[in-house]
Amino acid sequence: MGTNDKKQAEISHKIEIKRNKMISVAAYNNLNLLHPDVLKISQELDVLLVTLLKKQIGKQHKRNSF
Repeated sequence: MGTNDKKQAEISHKIEIKRNKMISVAAYNNLNLLHPDVLKISQELDVLLVTLLKKQIGKQHKRNSF
């Protein structure tokens, strides 16, 4: 597994943890998806997802350039 693959795996793991945390916080707040704590976690999750997508796109571009 290359360094980039390890980073992607780490980000994927963080995404799973954030997702589970967001679900727990939402459930604690009567499934209020607009609760400030839920929104904050959602924004953090978005950042991780964008980071992962950028890494995957970069990896795809490298493959296609050869």
